[in-house]
Amino acid sequence: MGRQTGAHEGSADRALRRQAVALVALALVAAALAIAGACLVRAVTNGGERTGATEALVASRAPLAQGARLAEPTATRVTLSAVGDHLMNMPVVYAADANAGEMGDGLYDFMPMYAGVADVLATHDLNFIDIETILGGDSLGLSGYPVFNSPAAIAGQVSAAGWNLATTATNHAWDQGMEGIANSSATWAAYPDVTVTGTFTSPEDRARVRVREVGGVRVAFLAYTDYLNGYELPDEYGYAIATTDDWQVVADDVARARAQADVVIVAMSWGDENSTTPNDFQRAFAQYLADQDADLVLGFGPHVIQPVETLDARDESGSPTGHRTLVAYSLGNFLSNQPEAIENVEGCLTCTFVVTPGRVRIEGVTWTPLVNHIDGDYHAVFRLRDYPDELAYAHDSIGLTDSPTTYARDVTEEVIGPCGVSIDM
Repeated sequence: MGRQTGAHEGSADRALRRQAVALVALALVAAALAIAGACLVRAVTNGGERTGATEALVASRAPLAQGARLAEPTATRVTLSAVGDHLMNMPVVYAADANAGEMGDGLYDFMPMYAGVADVLATHDLNFIDIETILGGDSLGLSGYPVFNSPAAIAGQVSAAGWNLATTATNHAWDQGMEGIANSSATWAAYPDVTVTGTFTSPEDRARVRVREVGGVRVAFLAYTDYLNGYELPDEYGYAIATTDDWQVVADDVARARAQADVVIVAMSWGDENSTTPNDFQRAFAQYLADQDADLVLGFGPHVIQPVETLDARDESGSPTGHRTLVAYSLGNFLSNQPEAIENVEGCLTCTFVVTPGRVRIEGVTWTPLVNHIDGDYHAVFRLRDYPDELAYAHDSIGLTDSPTTYARDVTEEVIGPCGVSIDM
């Protein structure tokens, strides 16, 4: 009887021990799965190059307790194209006048000059252009270099072509004083499809951040110039043009933009004319914009192309914060009548913003070389890969090189090639 009781008790002890071991094993498995799941989530949220991981992948590889499910993050993609200076030398204005019919009738047709990038504009959500010269309108008297005033008709045609981001903060912004800025602002107001910034009609206007929404993504747009061709703004009009005179003001602008938007784009008029190398100011200010968490900087002003690079934002101690900023130092001219061959080799930058809650990534950065064609009175922009040899040899400046299209390719390869971006030529 005692032996039977002892045997029964030993059997019960062994059963209890087996149950305890099983419970411990289950706990260890659950802990391991939790750790694995946490590591996979970290790969999604801080992924860097591991952006292919998703929370759906986490769910498939790590079963969750009691049927709980991780929400899959939604990524919205917004595409962008950007070109440089819409620079209205008077020969271009005269060509647009002739395109519209009778000379001097006040009508202008720039649309044929834009045809080379029409499909790019039609297939991107955001399309940026620099309006280099003030649209003061015919009433102020049209003029070219060195003190510009351009036809108001440009605004409507830029809008009709498909550009929807335009900067007016350039070194020529004060060429017609406050009257020119007021006329320009009134002109652009008739085309709300184009988000315009850089020149302003009041302190309240200057304080308002331009935000454009695309597919639920809010895109803030800022613009600055580092130079006004020797002009100084009168104190009473200090609000009229966004400049880089006070870096703290710029930082405050970017902070307000960041608070209102998912993506922050900054347009910059800067650089040394005809230099394909960014100067010290450009590099320092680009880094400053990166440190303020701008996402994209679109540069122009040198009238030639300059490199594209990605900058790591830094905190006050100089340590990387994890934020990255794409900088195109200069897109070159777009439409102009400038005489040097190198001034007519330009580019169209395209990229995609991939936006998830709290995060922006830029992918698919591509540089498409363009040529601003000038043949006497004929002006038009072509993609380099679509530029016929017969036109190339007729170009007023590029046509004087030994091989015009080879020259344009060589300039592009020399300046953009080392940047690591895709070149579509």
